[in-house]
Amino acid sequence: MSVVLAEEKTVSLDVFRKVSSLVTLRDNLDADTVSRMYKVFLDEPWAPDHILRVHNKIVAGLANGLSRKNHLMKDLAWKFDEGESWFAGHLLMTWYLGVYYHAERPTQRVAYETALMFDSTRGILPIPLVESLGFGGWTDAPEDAR
Repeated sequence: MSVVLAEEKTVSLDVFRKVSSLVTLRDNLDADTVSRMYKVFLDEPWAPDHILRVHNKIVAGLANGLSRKNHLMKDLAWKFDEGESWFAGHLLMTWYLGVYYHAERPTQRVAYETALMFDSTRGILPIPLVESLGFGGWTDAPEDAR
C-alpha cells in the first residue's frame, strides 16, 4: 500500500476506496459497492473534507511506522478530531451494515450481500433472501461437511 498523501481538493474514487480499505482493514472490498457508496458519501456537505483528512492522517501514521498489527485505528484514534472520528465510524458502520444512516439525509441501503457483516458467516450460512436453501434446506448438513 502506498503512503502518498492525497493533495487533491476533491475526492477521487481511488482515494475513497483507499480510505474505505484503511478504515475497514480490508483490501478486497466489492468494486460496485465502493462506487455506490462513493456517490452517496460525496453528497454529504463535509464528507470530501473528512475523507481527505482521514486518508492523510492514516497514511501519515503508516509512514511513521504504525502497522495494522499494532491496531492502527486504535493508535490513531486520539489523533482524529471529533469530525474525523465521527466520519470514520460512520463509514465503518455503513460498510458493515450496508445501510447508510445520516441525520440530514434519507436512510438508504447501499449494499446487501456485500455488506461486511456477512463475511464472518460467508460460505457457512446463507445470506437471507439471496442464497436460498429452499424449504427444509436448513436441516441438511453443509456440502463440505458430508
